[in-house]
Parts: sequence; structure tokens; C-alpha cells
Amino acid sequence: MRVPLRVLMVEDSEDDALLLARCLRQGGYDVTWQRVDSAKAMAEALAGQTWDVILADYTLPGFGGRDALRLVTERGLDIPFIVVSGTIGEEAAVDIMKAGAHDFVRKGNLARLVPVIEREMREARERQARRRAEFERELILSSAGEGIVGLDREGRILFINPAAARMLGWSAEELVGHSLHGTAHHHRADGSPFPWEECAARDTALHGTIHHVDEELFWRRDGTSFPVEFISTPIREEGELAGVVVVFRDITERKRVERELNQAHQSLLNAEVEKKRFYREVIRAVTQDKLHLVDAGEIPIKGQCILQVDLTDIEGYRSLRKRLRDVALDAGMDPEDAEDLVLGVGEAVINAVKHGREGRAEIYTAPGCIIARVSDRGEGIRAEQIPATILLPGYSTQISLGMGFTIMLQVMDRVWLATGPEGTTIQLERSLLAQERDRRIPPPAWHKL
Repeated sequence: MRVPLRVLMVEDSEDDALLLARCLRQGGYDVTWQRVDSAKAMAEALAGQTWDVILADYTLPGFGGRDALRLVTERGLDIPFIVVSGTIGEEAAVDIMKAGAHDFVRKGNLARLVPVIEREMREARERQARRRAEFERELILSSAGEGIVGLDREGRILFINPAAARMLGWSAEELVGHSLHGTAHHHRADGSPFPWEECAARDTALHGTIHHVDEELFWRRDGTSFPVEFISTPIREEGELAGVVVVFRDITERKRVERELNQAHQSLLNAEVEKKRFYREVIRAVTQDKLHLVDAGEIPIKGQCILQVDLTDIEGYRSLRKRLRDVALDAGMDPEDAEDLVLGVGEAVINAVKHGREGRAEIYTAPGCIIARVSDRGEGIRAEQIPATILLPGYSTQISLGMGFTIMLQVMDRVWLATGPEGTTIQLERSLLAQERDRRIPPPAWHKL
């Protein structure tokens, strides 16, 4: 059974649009699509119906991929936006990805289109589910009845709503005329007395200061207590302070949820640690001790640093490629092995540029080998993605060409990987001694820079 798919195409060529629709039908989709080639037409299409995915050519006469992306982001729409172009360069692709596009596919490689759409729609559904859960949580919290109490300047209750009386265990009639502080706010959590003189509501009554108290205890008629959040706001009559309004809510449930969330978070952290340990052992065994998954501080630093390059512009990449080759040849490395070294380091650089920021490459020489360390400050690879990212040729977490780790493991003697929310560091080691290797390696993205 075909999957319904509503596609908005930003494309000036009817033939190219038909080709994309045909590709999607062959991929198992029941496609409903519309082609637009101007800002006005796209704005009308976005307002007219809901779209599952947007496919945009990068360059159109007077209107291109960046303009289309801007229309989507300005409306706050979370729709997978995929650039499909035959003319986009590597640098432009990186720029539009950083601007908010989810991926790009070359028109000459439409075999990637269906897998990319499937991945981005899955991630869009996950984002929507997270937003829905957060909305429902806030709705539950906000719908809990709030207590509202009016006090005179001495703290005596002038009025109290049913929700407040119910939370305190009294009737409204029983509480009017009595001190709220003396009735429900008289002791702290440790059992020590809480003087009226130190109460936020008293300061509001005396000075008109608004206070928001995140957490204190209110006491019920039966002697039990519950945590509350409250705001005290002055009442003014003809410009003069006349009293205080205290609005409070029972945060017992919120505290319980927070505790459970903290416990769940800690459980997730513990699970991530155990998962990472397991992956370390499995990956090291599968790669025959070639790939070491470690923490950043565990990567050994050896040798002398002879070259440092900031990976912030295209010239930096090109300069690193040439200078790395020269370093390898000057150190006595076989020219073919030197090309392998440049290839492997290039794949690490491409990953740093596409997935991270503030990329940096360092080259070290050590006895008998050359070491390259490439680091960035991106989001890193999630634990559950590590095996596929490293071991499956063609797997991509975002926009990579998909062969990076496969190539690095083929051409390097040892690879160290440290990845996490604060960034990724890859250290590659290659011996100066010539070795027989499998050289059936796909063309690297490095050569396109």
C-alpha cells in the first residue's frame, strides 16, 4: 500500500518536477504535489494547505532555495526542507544547511531522495511528538486550580476562593477574618517557626513590592503541609496600599514529576554510560583493535605538532590538503600512502565542517608515523547512532556523503573517536612504512573542495 505524501516543489522546470514525482512514486509514495517558482506562489501554497515535505531547487531566476527556506522559517513551520539541485556547490550546501535546510540531494543522485525524505519525516514526527507532550504537560499544570486570597495590610483574610479553602482544608467562611500566615504559613519545613515579619506577603503589604516565591510550605487544617508556589501583589485604593492578593498553587504534583523526571534522566544517563561502554568493546573487537571509542581526555597525545589549521573557510581546507601531503612525503612516506593519508584526513575534515562548528585540524609527527587530529564543537554522534555511523557504509546522520568512517578505517592504522554533546574529536594515525591495503575506495568529498 502506497504512503500518501504531499510535496511542495520549488522548481522552475516542469520536466524536473515530473522527474521528482516519478522518483517518489517509484519509492512507494502516493504523491500529491504542487510546483511553485516565485515567492508569491509559494506563500499562497504554504497558506493553502499542509505539506509533508518541501523539495527546493537551489537556483531559480529571481527566487531560489534560500528565499524559499526564509519563507518557511519566517512562518515557524517545521516541514522537512530538502534542497534538490544539480548546480549547488559544496560551500553553498554547507551554508544553506546551517541556515536551516535539513539535507540536500544532487539531481544526478536521486537514489538518495527517498531515504532522505523517510529520515527527515521520521525526525519531524518525533519533534512534533515532543512538542505535543510538552504542551499536554503544561496544560495539566496550568489547569490545576489556583488558590486566591485577599489580605488586609495586617495579613487578615478579606476573601478566599473555593480552591484555596479546599487546599487548606477549611471552609471559606471559617477563614475570613483570620491571619493567613498564622493559619497556613506559620512554620518552615524544618519545623522552626516562620515569623510574619519575614513573610513575603507582609513586605508586599508594607512596601507594595511584588514577590514571586518559588517554593515554601503551606499547612492544612489537619497539621499536614504541602509545597506551594505563590505570588503576592499589592492592592491599591486611590493610590494607597490597602492590602495584598496572594495567588498560590499546590506544587506537590510538579515536585513529584520533577523527581521522576530527574530519576528518569539519571537512569538515561546511566543507560547511556553502559551503552557507550558496550559499544566501545564491540566496536574495538569488530574493527580488530583499529577503532577506539573513548572520552576526549583519553585520546593519547604524542609527537610534535607541526601544523594547525582552522576549518572555517574553503582556503583552509585546500591549504591543509597540500601541506599534509608535503609533510607526509618529507617524512619519507610512500606517495601512494601519502594520498591515502590525505584521503582519510579529508573525510574527517568533511564531517567536522558539515556536522560541527569551530572546526580545527592539527598534524603531529611522531617516530615512525604521522598523526592527524580533527575536532569540532558540533552536537556529536548520539550513542544509538554510533554503530551504524561507523560500521555501515553510506549511513548518514545528517548530510555526510556516508562513507567517512569506512574510508578512514580502510586507510588508517588506528582511529580514535571521542564524541558527545560538546563536540567530536577524531585522531588518525598512519605509519610511515608502506603496507598492503584494500584500495577500492569511493571518491572522497575532499576532492570536491
